[in-house]
Amino acid sequence: MPHCPACGSRATRIHRRTVDRIRGVIFPSHRYRCTAKACSWEGNMGPKATRLYTILKWAAILIGAVIIGKAIVH
Repeated sequence: MPHCPACGSRATRIHRRTVDRIRGVIFPSHRYRCTAKACSWEGNMGPKATRLYTILKWAAILIGAVIIGKAIVH
């Protein structure tokens, strides 16, 4: 279970907003809310490995598109 970055208490997953889903296409993450009554933190968190994988995936897609584009032009 992840911990709140503000106070260190447990954080539980909640439903994502539309803007979180759009952002999630490039940077996958989940939305969390702190379980502590005194803390009002709510936000997105995602594993760093997933973010690196996503960046590499989009870089590969871009490079592939450039190579295909050059092959079509010639």
